[in-house]
Amino acid sequence: MLQKLGRNEGQGLGAEGSGIVEPINKANQPVANLGLGASSSDMVSSEDDEFDAYRKRMMLAYRFRPNPLNNPRRPYY
Repeated sequence: MLQKLGRNEGQGLGAEGSGIVEPINKANQPVANLGLGASSSDMVSSEDDEFDAYRKRMMLAYRFRPNPLNNPRRPYY
């Protein structure tokens, strides 16, 4: 499909051809259930600064919030 658009093999992606050349390999992800291109998880680690630690804690609190009425929820994450 990309060849029909004028791309040659070995050329990088993008208007200037300076993008990635190799395809993204989903099999080599460091942690399961992360999005494509994500390099870190939502778990708080010791090298996180205050903002990242707070953001990760709030995301975890929202993800595992109580549901006493068993209302159906959309999976946000």
